[in-house]
Amino acid sequence: MSRLSAWLLLPALLLLGACKNPEEAAAERTAKQLAAQLARGQSAMEQGDYRAAVDAYRAASHLTPEPEPMLLLADVYRQQGNRSAAVVTLQELERRGRSTPEVRRQIIDLYLEVNAKDLAFKGLESLRDARLLTEPELIAFARMLAKSGRIPDAFTTIEPILDINPDDPEAKTLEAEILLLQGEELLATKLLDRLLKEHPNLAAARLLRARYFFNNGYPQYAEADLANLPKDAALGLDTVKLHARVLNALGREEETEALLNKAMAAEGRTPELLAMLAETKLQLDLSIDAQSLVDEALQRNPEDPQAHYMRGLILEREAQPQQARAAFERALSSTADFQPALSRLWRLQEDAGQKRAAVDTLERLYFLGEATTAEKAALAGLYVELGLHAKRAKTLIEEALRREPDNASWKAIRTTLAREEARKRQRRLPMIIR
Repeated sequence: MSRLSAWLLLPALLLLGACKNPEEAAAERTAKQLAAQLARGQSAMEQGDYRAAVDAYRAASHLTPEPEPMLLLADVYRQQGNRSAAVVTLQELERRGRSTPEVRRQIIDLYLEVNAKDLAFKGLESLRDARLLTEPELIAFARMLAKSGRIPDAFTTIEPILDINPDDPEAKTLEAEILLLQGEELLATKLLDRLLKEHPNLAAARLLRARYFFNNGYPQYAEADLANLPKDAALGLDTVKLHARVLNALGREEETEALLNKAMAAEGRTPELLAMLAETKLQLDLSIDAQSLVDEALQRNPEDPQAHYMRGLILEREAQPQQARAAFERALSSTADFQPALSRLWRLQEDAGQKRAAVDTLERLYFLGEATTAEKAALAGLYVELGLHAKRAKTLIEEALRREPDNASWKAIRTTLAREEARKRQRRLPMIIR
């Protein structure tokens, strides 16, 4: 989906010629004012002056019924970190009712970027039902639905693809991802193995399997899959992020630095890449270098979740758990499903005795399909402690014990669950009156 440009309207505006009557003269004056406001907004954004950009684009939005100035205004609010103003602006734009499918896509992109998922999903559902989404867009939407726990809706979304081609490799990869989210690991891994045997260059399947291996404590297998990715897929930002984490887990920090420097040579010193390099420096106990990189990342984007996450890790190293927790929460306020921050936050919540909050955070990880085996076991343990979701707790702890059958603390959770089940059966037995 296309990015916005402040010069989007200018070619059309320059077509207005000399005026010969008052209406044409008024139209030309309006066009010139609109062009001036758009140029002022563009210049303000280049200088980082959000207030001036807001004023310019708001003024431009009053000069034309076209949607572009309001899209630009919403994007300024997004970059400023003003989520509520961005959402209100987009809702006002939708009320104007002049949105083409392409504009609706841009609105949806902005909703997703400010974490207004419900509004984004509503827009995507309308495009889906009107059959205006491409196959890649259908798969991406289905993946978002699955990770939000809406499994039936996810299957409904990819049905049109599977109706045409039941063996569509991208759709079948998503099916494997949904199976993993449902805890059907054996079926999912068999499907992934089959897909990669039939389609060795299927990047989506190889990335999914690599993420599965990494989350379950097998970084060496994840690295093998990542090393076999097609070149174009290997340079994608999500792939680079996963590959950096895998290499760090293997203790290959020099390779991580080389990977990130290569990515920065291609993409520039983006906040995400800077923050990831900071994580590598921190792993090498170079805290001062890590902090410097985090500061640079936040200067470039004050809302970057990876940078706030890294700030939280540094604060944890400095034994400042409350400040670290605030940094992780700041990362999640920007990107609600940011896995690394969720993975650190639940531990701090549990340490602070906030067990219900820790459960909520672990559940978010679990339903995203990003919980490690140890985190699934921790969630099961908290369920048992708080008397919640016994059936799910049993599924989670059995899955964990299949990986580590001799783990004493996990076996204790299973024993407690079995004891509680026995008590419930005892309570359900009919009372014999003598």
